[in-house]
Amino acid sequence: MSKTKILNLCSLILNVILVGLVGYGAVYLIIATSSLLGTLNYFTTLSNLFVGLTAICTIVANVIGLVKDRKLPKFIFVLDLLAAVNLIVTMLTVIAFLGPVVLQDYNMVLGLTNPMQNPQFFMHLVIPAFAILVFIFTNIREKVKFPWVLLSLLGLVAYGGFYVLNYFMKFIQVTMTVRGQEFTTPDWYFFFEGFKALGMSEAIGYGVIGGLLLVGFLFALLFWALNGALNKAYFKNEAAVPSLAVEEASSNYSSSLEEKKEEPAPAPAPVEEKEPEPEEEPEPEPAPAPVEEAPKEEKKPAEKKPAPKKEEKKPAPKKEAKPEPKKEEKKAEPAKKAEP
Repeated sequence: MSKTKILNLCSLILNVILVGLVGYGAVYLIIATSSLLGTLNYFTTLSNLFVGLTAICTIVANVIGLVKDRKLPKFIFVLDLLAAVNLIVTMLTVIAFLGPVVLQDYNMVLGLTNPMQNPQFFMHLVIPAFAILVFIFTNIREKVKFPWVLLSLLGLVAYGGFYVLNYFMKFIQVTMTVRGQEFTTPDWYFFFEGFKALGMSEAIGYGVIGGLLLVGFLFALLFWALNGALNKAYFKNEAAVPSLAVEEASSNYSSSLEEKKEEPAPAPAPVEEKEPEPEEEPEPEPAPAPVEEAPKEEKKPAEKKPAPKKEEKKPAPKKEAKPEPKKEEKKAEPAKKAEP
């Protein structure tokens, strides 16, 4: 079995357990509050339900990975990272702020009294810790670049914006008892009114919300770096060491090549010399049959059309030659007789 399949199998088993824990905590939350919908304004409830949904998506991706022997797609990693960041902020808020500052009662906020039947114990401690460990050690994935990490803050940013808006608009108000006093307030985490009750400015509440966003971002970087380092270490020799199927195929191929080399080449079969066959005399070709000439059609002489008469050119009038004047002939002088 390849390393990817082993991790997919481990992730599959642990995520099934995680879904069971979320379901167990949700059941006891319904028993304690008589309504699950009435607790959806709490970040604890939303973050725990969200990690249950992402665990189901991861289980489906693990099954596909086992069948096709491949790692998880990037969007599954982002969903799991988003769930882990939400849960770590939930756990730290309860441990560092609600327990010591607001309620001043760890037994109540962490559900340490009768923990197995207390939804606070599962939703504030068990599920967050277990989900974070499962994410870090079993989330086999492709390489994820840094910008994807910023998507893990969407849950915190969305809930922080909703909480501040609700504080001013008072869409939802919660009646709760704190330190023996009953309050009806839109600030159920006492980020603003808690500091006002202590004589401090409510502006500190904005600083607390901003600080939780910063903490979530730092833990997102930490989870991303840890998961990436563990993946790299686990699959370090994967490229150098071929899988079992590839190894068997290569060994079979090499052995077949060696067998081919060892087998002597077959001797060529002797070629039998064939006696030349007597050439057959070509049969005389039959004389071509006389071709009857088709009677030629007598061509009638084409009647020549009389050519159009050309206009006779009139002779140009002759110029009368003028009589040249006669030159006077010189009379020959008589020859002189020679003297004796």
